[in-house]
Amino acid sequence: MTPRIFMLVVLAAVGVAAAAVLGGALWLLSSASDLPASAALMIAGAGVVLLFLAVAVAWALVELRVLRPLASLTGQAHALANSRAERDVEIATGHALGRLPETVNELARGLISARHEIVKAMTTATARIDEEKGRLEAILIDLSEGVLVCNLNHRVMLYNQAAVRLLGAPEQLGLGRSLFGLVTREPIQHTLEQLQYRLRQGRELSPTEHGTSFVCATVDARTLLQGRMSLVLDAHGAITGYVLSVTDISKDVVDLAQRDTLLRQATEGLRAPVANLRAAAETLASFPDLVGNERSAFEQVIFNESKALSDRLSGLASAYRRLIDRQWPLSDIYSADLINCLTRHLKEEAGLAVTMVGIPLWLHGDSHFLMLTLEHLIKRINVHTGTAAFDIEPLMGDRNIYLDIVWDGDVIPSSVLDRWLDVPLEGAVGDRTARQVLEHHGAELWSQAKRPNQALLRVPLPAPRRAQFEWPPDQLPERPEFYDFELMHQRETVGDIGDRLLRELEYVVFDTETTGLKPSGGDEIVSIAGVRIVNSRILAGETFVRLINPRRDIPTASSRFHNITDDMVRDKPPIQTVLPQFKAFVGDAVLVAHNAAFDMKFLKLKEVECGVVLDNPVLDSLLLSVFIEGEEMDHTLDGIARRFGVEVARRHTALGDALVTAGIFVHLLDLLEARGIRTLNQALEASEGLLELKRQQEQL
Repeated sequence: MTPRIFMLVVLAAVGVAAAAVLGGALWLLSSASDLPASAALMIAGAGVVLLFLAVAVAWALVELRVLRPLASLTGQAHALANSRAERDVEIATGHALGRLPETVNELARGLISARHEIVKAMTTATARIDEEKGRLEAILIDLSEGVLVCNLNHRVMLYNQAAVRLLGAPEQLGLGRSLFGLVTREPIQHTLEQLQYRLRQGRELSPTEHGTSFVCATVDARTLLQGRMSLVLDAHGAITGYVLSVTDISKDVVDLAQRDTLLRQATEGLRAPVANLRAAAETLASFPDLVGNERSAFEQVIFNESKALSDRLSGLASAYRRLIDRQWPLSDIYSADLINCLTRHLKEEAGLAVTMVGIPLWLHGDSHFLMLTLEHLIKRINVHTGTAAFDIEPLMGDRNIYLDIVWDGDVIPSSVLDRWLDVPLEGAVGDRTARQVLEHHGAELWSQAKRPNQALLRVPLPAPRRAQFEWPPDQLPERPEFYDFELMHQRETVGDIGDRLLRELEYVVFDTETTGLKPSGGDEIVSIAGVRIVNSRILAGETFVRLINPRRDIPTASSRFHNITDDMVRDKPPIQTVLPQFKAFVGDAVLVAHNAAFDMKFLKLKEVECGVVLDNPVLDSLLLSVFIEGEEMDHTLDGIARRFGVEVARRHTALGDALVTAGIFVHLLDLLEARGIRTLNQALEASEGLLELKRQQEQL
């Protein structure tokens, strides 16, 4: 009998008993009208007693067959759930709980089985972890490099014995202890900042870019270390810590210093003989008493010796530079990473404003020492000239990459620069000077005028080992030319801004990446990026970059162009969120794009649902290029970039293409001015003329 049926039977029995008692009492009262009152009361009392007896019997039955077995079952089930006991629950016979005890036993056996499976899985996983741990320990023990794993608070989470030997401070090295009790702080922090910036930028990094080399020293300055830092990321791409591998380069640096001294002595020792030989040749020329073969032979000897010594001097100097390059730990550096760290440090420490302009380039060097040197130079320019605002622009040279530090003011005399170069750098290992750092990079800086009342300090640095430009493969064609003849009527709405000089205007050069080439056929934007141009300067530090969820699949053919996949945009905001943000970034600036009508068509179709109106004037670098150079030239983005010498990086990404277009547009401003196009209205008129010609051609 189930508990429900048992309770129904008990309640029914109580009800029947109560009805019988009351019915009998009422019948006696009605049949005996002359019954005394005392007798009636006795009968009623007897009925109540009988009713209470019925309830008591019913309660006893419920207690005996339901409540007690249920309490016992509850206690045993609780014990099974909270202990490792492996047994069935036991309930006395005669209960009214139906199959509940059997059901609890089935659950208990399932729980026991699940516990066995968990223990088995844990045992297997533990064995596998122990095996992997053993392998890792064996690898770490065999490594000659010191390896340390640290969290973002620079606390040591793991280390190997080589690290103990290299750092030479076993009492300071321990789990949970600060790394900065062992090595100098600044190189570690700078390298971590550089890697964090790369990650925040969202750039597609090569495997070698996920780590960065640096040089630091132990806190007691006894050991110089060359290290490499790599980030540790969680499943969501967030930084949780970093891994350091370090080696002792103290002996290498000592050897380098000794060879440095020998080479300096050799070069200085050769200068005097060269000068003496040349002086002798000049003396012979001044006294023409010697004649004939004697004079000719003497002159020939002096000439040959002078040339040999001069060649020897040049050879030693070249060998010295090659030796330095081999021994000094240098690596490829993205200029944007270096300049952004520099900008932040100078703003926080000295209140100086540094603006990154131009298109970022790759260079080769030691980022930590280069940043210390640039900080050193900018601070001294600030003291010397009083200026607190600087631009830094990377430029391509024939053999070097130039970093130009630009300010409003006068040129720095070379004698002043020489004094600055011999001052030890603040925070540098070994009290190195700016001159030593520049010599190790094969650089000799100089100051020159840029334009009236503006000067620059040019720092030439080695070119990168990697390819500077990333030209797209030939199999990736340009977008087809796209024309929107509504752009022919812009001058009617630009207002007073139309009469302003092109060089005075603020621009936002932008580009989009899409799911396809049909803005009216269901294709959507998956990425948008823009970069600001002010006073003909590309402000590479003022960019807008967003990935967008198109709420539809991205075709494989499109992903092949821009490398944006469905997984990359799945958690990104939709265009309804991003387009208002882009409008806020643009403000009142003039929009610039290559093949602008294509990108503008995508944006215009989204204005209503996004609640924005992009009524800014629009200039098309493609149309302006056709106006300047004629239709017979190659006016693709790559073709124009090659002709203008504009650096191309990260092609077929929204930011990469926007930066290339910005570089082209700055060149176009010069060419437009040479053609007499100086105002926005004149540039729009030139573009409209080409659009009208194109419209007429399409009607033929």
